[in-house]
Amino acid sequence: MKRNLPQAIFQGDQFGRLTVIRKVGRTPGGASLWLCQCSCGNRTRANTGNLRAGRHRSCGCLGRDTHSRSQNGCSNTPTYKVWQSLLTRCSRGYMKMDPRWKTFKLFLTDMGFRPKGCYLTRRDQRWPWTKSNSCWRFGFRQCRSYIGDEVGMTTREAAKVLGISSERARQLYHAGRLLNRLVVRGVQ
Repeated sequence: MKRNLPQAIFQGDQFGRLTVIRKVGRTPGGASLWLCQCSCGNRTRANTGNLRAGRHRSCGCLGRDTHSRSQNGCSNTPTYKVWQSLLTRCSRGYMKMDPRWKTFKLFLTDMGFRPKGCYLTRRDQRWPWTKSNSCWRFGFRQCRSYIGDEVGMTTREAAKVLGISSERARQLYHAGRLLNRLVVRGVQ
C-alpha cells in the first residue's frame, strides 16, 4: 500500500526535529539532497526519500536522547555493561534468565548497582538468572565452576577433596549429587 506523501519539499518544512534550509544538490542515485537545521542547533544533510519516509528525523541527537533516557542515564556504568553481557549470553541460548530482566530498569531494581570489585554470579548454576538465584560476589571465582554458598568451593576444589577427577565432579554437580558426597565426607 502506497502512502500519500507530499510531492515537493520546501524551505521551512519540518520533518521531526529537522527544518529544511535549502537544496544542496543530488545523491549519486539522483534524489534531491537538502541541508537541514536540527532543533539542537546542528546541521545535517538528508535526501528527499528519507525525509518523507521519516527515516531522517534529526542530526542523530534524537537517537542519543532516546537511548540515554531509556537507560536512566546508566548506559556507561559497569552495571549496564554486566547487564548487556548477560543479555547477549542468554540470547545465544547458553543460559536462561528472568524475562523481566530484558529491561535494564527492572534488572537494576532487582540487583542494584554493581559494587566495585564484584561480578554477577548465580548461587546455583543449574538454575536460571533470577533475583533469588543471583548475587554480586567479590573476587575472581567467576572463571571457575563455583558450587555455591552451601560449600564455598569450586568443582575443582571439591574434586581434590573427594579424590575424583574434575570432570567427574562436574558430572556429579550437574546431576545434583556432588553436595551430598561432600556432606557425607563432612566438608560442609
